[in-house]
Amino acid sequence: MLIKNSGTIILLILGTVFSIAGGVASFGFGKPLLDKAKASTEWPTTDGEIIKSDVETSRSNDGETTYKAMVIYEYSLDGADLKSDRVWFGDGYSTNDWSAMQAVVRDYPVGKKVTVYYAPDAPDEAVLQPGAFFSSYLLFGIGLTFAVIGSLMLVGVLVYRIVGATSGSHSNTFGGDMFNNDHDSFDTPDSNLELFTDGFSGTSNDDDF
Repeated sequence: MLIKNSGTIILLILGTVFSIAGGVASFGFGKPLLDKAKASTEWPTTDGEIIKSDVETSRSNDGETTYKAMVIYEYSLDGADLKSDRVWFGDGYSTNDWSAMQAVVRDYPVGKKVTVYYAPDAPDEAVLQPGAFFSSYLLFGIGLTFAVIGSLMLVGVLVYRIVGATSGSHSNTFGGDMFNNDHDSFDTPDSNLELFTDGFSGTSNDDDF
């Protein structure tokens, strides 16, 4: 069925985009990150040391300033020197709250000895604070929200088309169009009277009385 309503087309496009993008963000990136965050509590550990710790500042085109904590540490495994900049899973975000990022940097000054949790099947993937935190859920939650919104848009379009098609079929039944094909005598409320009188028009005569 051809959709002529531009508003319906826009909802259909947005619903599709939101569903696909949200699903990819949530289940393609958010859920794997969340699963690793939860699994990291069981990862083996080794000793490490902070080699860089500061707050990075960036400014957007509209003049907004954001801050990000940059903490880099090094550790050794089987004679290999490795580095990582992940404090916890989900920490790679910027914010306009400088004090929040400064608090992270203050907890990990340069030269501090730390315990490093590393993935047994990928030793170069490590974290200082194992487990899932609020920010660990953000990507999964935001993506899922967009996927649900997109799905609701698509369901709304489907319901709209079904209701529209159903109401359109009923209008033909009760609108009188079904009687307008080949029977012009049914077009007016007096059609029954016309049929009755036409049946006697050729036989009645004043002379018969």
